[in-house]
Amino acid sequence: MTGHRGVILAKPRLPVDLAFAAPEGGAVVTGFLTGGLLRRGQDVVIQPSGKRARIREVRSHAREAEVVQPGRWIAARLADLDPGAGSTPAGVGRGDVVTVAGLGGATDTADVVVGQSGWLAPTSFSVQPLKDRARVRVLAGTAQQVATMFLHAGRAPGQDRARLAQLRFERPVFLFADDQFLLCHESEQVLLAAGRVLDPHGDRKHWQQKAQLALLQSRAATPPGPGSVMVWVQSALARRGIVERAGFLAASSFGADEIRAALEQLAAQGRAVLTSSLAAGSDCWRDLMARAGEAVDRAHQTHPEWVGLPLRDLRARLEDELPLPGAFEAILASLGQSGFVREDERIRRPSHRAQLPPRLQAAGAWLRQVLAEKPLEPPSCKDLTRDADSARALEFLIETGEAVALGPEQVLDANAYTQAVAQIVHCLRQQGQATVSELRQRLGCTRRIMIPLCEKLDREGITRREGDVRRLRPSASPSAFPSTAAS
Repeated sequence: MTGHRGVILAKPRLPVDLAFAAPEGGAVVTGFLTGGLLRRGQDVVIQPSGKRARIREVRSHAREAEVVQPGRWIAARLADLDPGAGSTPAGVGRGDVVTVAGLGGATDTADVVVGQSGWLAPTSFSVQPLKDRARVRVLAGTAQQVATMFLHAGRAPGQDRARLAQLRFERPVFLFADDQFLLCHESEQVLLAAGRVLDPHGDRKHWQQKAQLALLQSRAATPPGPGSVMVWVQSALARRGIVERAGFLAASSFGADEIRAALEQLAAQGRAVLTSSLAAGSDCWRDLMARAGEAVDRAHQTHPEWVGLPLRDLRARLEDELPLPGAFEAILASLGQSGFVREDERIRRPSHRAQLPPRLQAAGAWLRQVLAEKPLEPPSCKDLTRDADSARALEFLIETGEAVALGPEQVLDANAYTQAVAQIVHCLRQQGQATVSELRQRLGCTRRIMIPLCEKLDREGITRREGDVRRLRPSASPSAFPSTAAS
């Protein structure tokens, strides 16, 4: 159910006007319900404490009801509520809000617009000017909380006497984006201004940053109403870059369908990028894609011997901008759609072909020669990697498929490995089974090579060890068997 300003939403809020302990246990609360339905048996959350409860009974117009629509004064009896959960004997009191889970939590900082003209204030307001760092009392719903008000320089867009500000509360409060409130002097004697919440979870450290100020200005310039959802969505994407779609703008009066429609419209206009779980501003996404592409290109230039940039390295370079689960995978998918090639745990440009840099070419040529001289009796890896250059060159040959590592100690030329596997498969197809000794004699190699070769085939699911013999695995795909004339 969706809507705005009085239309039914799945975001019920019951600001508590009166609360008292119920004789049957739990507490009874009364107030004016907004935003969504409440029903008997429903699980609810008491904000700002975050305590859980269950509605045992709900009444409207003194009549018991199963379900109560928003826009009505109701009384609800809450069960399963610890009396010690709140500041009153009932565990809940005036100023608390009965709501449901998933709508955000309490805050001690909110970015707002405050003023004394237009839609922001009635004519009875004091003409006293607003003062920076003034201690004020904020009246929101049935709650009254003391806060310190920090004013931004300048006026709010479109409001001659309005100011952008940040309210820093002494105690947590529960607010929605676009909520309206009143400001009084801390003594409550003088009404100062009205205000509207622009960001219910403000940041005290970065409250004057340019990006946050742009968000506040765009929202302050947009009157409340059904059409403001687009501004709220777009400004959030511009400020935060990437967001999770689940729970996006949950602490607002906008419905899930409204938010989804706004995101889809922005995506259709090329101003947002959507995945199944994430939404991103198009500028942010393009910047991330460009940074990822630059990282791949830099790896190709500095390490031409690499098949591609390791994904772990790419993730490390982007992790500060991709804190959300699934964001890195979404970037990889987008890179794939842009033509990049992913191979195992590496990514490359399609035009990139790994090649040894000049300083490693001599070592690479020596390794190729040595591996080809005795294909099934090459030196051990220890003897092949006499220095750092030969070790890196051997790693290159393995990565590019010119050589095959049987294990940590032995390596074969790729052609020799293919022919050896084909002979083993041919032998096992003929005989049904064979010992390591029989296979070694068939290939004409030593146990130093034969044992790690058989163990590798076991790991890869081509063969299966049964005591002292090997058999072909019935489940092994024929495509896994190298094809030669011997088979």
